[in-house]
Amino acid sequence: MAICDNIRTRREALGMTREELAEKTHIYHSLNYLKIERNEQKNPTIQSIIAISTALNCSVDELIYNKKSTDTNYLIKVINNLPLEDQEVIKKISKGMSLINQAEEMLKKNQ
Repeated sequence: MAICDNIRTRREALGMTREELAEKTHIYHSLNYLKIERNEQKNPTIQSIIAISTALNCSVDELIYNKKSTDTNYLIKVINNLPLEDQEVIKKISKGMSLINQAEEMLKKNQ
C-alpha cells in the first residue's frame, strides 16, 4: 500500500473527513494534504508526514509502511497504561518537540 492509501484507510477508520484531518494536521494549505492523500504529491515533507501521523494517532512507520515497529508497540503499551492526564502531557511534549525540530530545520535552511 502507498502512503496515500494508508492515510485514507486510517482517516476513514477514525471517521474523519479530509477537511477534519487537514485542520488537525495544521497544514494550513489543505491542498498540500489533499495532494498527499490523492498521491499527487510524490515526496511529502517529513513535517507533513509527522503532522498527519500525529493527527491520525499512529507512528510514522505505520503511516509509511502500514506496520508498527516493535519499539512503537512497546511505547504504545506503556503510554496506554498511563493515566489519561499523563497521556495528554506526553502528546503535548511530542507535539512541542516536533515543532522545535521543524523550527530548527527552517533556521538551518535560512542560514
